[in-house]
Amino acid sequence: MVRRPMSTAPLSAINIVLEQDDEHPNNGNNILERASRVAAAAHVRMQTHNRWSVNVVSGLSHSMKELDASDLVIGLHRREKMFESFFGKVTTDLVQAVNRQIVIYRSDIPINTIRRIHLVVPRKAEYEPGFHHWADRVARLSAQLDCMIDVYATENTLTALEEHWQHHHPNLQAEKHVYASWNDYFPVANRMHQDHIVIFVMARPGTISYHNYFQRIPEQLSRYFSTRSLAVIYPDQFRGTIGKTSVLISK
Repeated sequence: MVRRPMSTAPLSAINIVLEQDDEHPNNGNNILERASRVAAAAHVRMQTHNRWSVNVVSGLSHSMKELDASDLVIGLHRREKMFESFFGKVTTDLVQAVNRQIVIYRSDIPINTIRRIHLVVPRKAEYEPGFHHWADRVARLSAQLDCMIDVYATENTLTALEEHWQHHHPNLQAEKHVYASWNDYFPVANRMHQDHIVIFVMARPGTISYHNYFQRIPEQLSRYFSTRSLAVIYPDQFRGTIGKTSVLISK
C-alpha cells in the first residue's frame, strides 16, 4: 500500500535462521510461503530469503545492504515479561544498526478497513534526510485507503509537510493540528476510533529532531493506544540514493 504506483521493485521477505536453532527453518519457510501467496494475490512480486546468522539484527542489517532495501517493516514486539521494554531488544538494536527507514507496525484491524490516519510528527522533522521519504509513504497509504490524515506537529513542520504534499500529492486530504504538548497524547487518543490508525514519526538519538520526550513515548503508547492500530517510523538517515526494494521480516 505504500509502494510507488506501478513499481516493478519486489518486496523481499526475510527469515533469519539462528545458527543454534534447528527447528526454526521449517517454521520460517511456512511463514515465507504464506507471505508469498498473500503478495501474489495482490499482484505484487515477492522474493523470499532464508539467511543464517548469529543474531537477528546482524542478519537483517546485512540483508538490507545486499538487497539495497529502502525500508524495513517489522511487527511490534509483544512483551511477555514485565521487565521487557516496549519495543523489545531486537527492535531497539535494529534502530541503532540500520540507517534506512524502519517501520514498526501493529495491526488491531485489517489495514484495508482503516478509515482515518493520525500522524504525529516531532519538531524539526523536516530537516532529517528521510523526511520526504516517509512523507511520501504516508501519503500513498492515505491514497490507497482513501482516507483523511490528521497531522499533529509544530507550525514549521506542518508548513513543510503541506508544501511537499501539495507538490507531489495534490489530492491528499489532510487536516492540520498545531501540537506543542509532547508530554501527553490524550488529545490525539481522544480523537481516535477503532477504525483509525496512529502513526508516530520518531528520531534516532543524536539526530536533529530527537528530543528527550521520546523516552516517554513507549509509556504513552501503552497507556493510550494499547487497543488501536499503530505504526512507528524511524526515518531514513542515509544521504545517498534511496534503495530499490522494501524488506519484510518474518519471525
